[in-house]
Amino acid sequence: MHVDADKLVANTTLTVYSRISDIIQPILIGIIAYFLVGVLNDVRELQDEAPAVKERVAILETNQQRIREGTTDFQKDIKAQLDQIQTLIRVQIQGQAALTATVNAQQKQIDQLLNEKNR
Repeated sequence: MHVDADKLVANTTLTVYSRISDIIQPILIGIIAYFLVGVLNDVRELQDEAPAVKERVAILETNQQRIREGTTDFQKDIKAQLDQIQTLIRVQIQGQAALTATVNAQQKQIDQLLNEKNR
């Protein structure tokens, strides 16, 4: 009789688990379906927005390229201007050195003339 009681308990336990799963199964399927529908809606929205995003990305890439080209042109222009400024500074330094040499030479001549006059 003990064996029959164990079989009855096992059978009853299986029956209870089966009934519980029968009750829970539609609820779980509903929850899964609800989330799947939400995911599918999100996917559709993203697919609808994808062309607009691609267009925006293309515009941004084009703008970045223009900015790079503009920056490169600006840097070339600035470098050319700096080279011109350096050239002008060299010319001014050379002119100043020549002027200083001329003034020194004239000062020596004046000093010699004054020395000759004072003798």
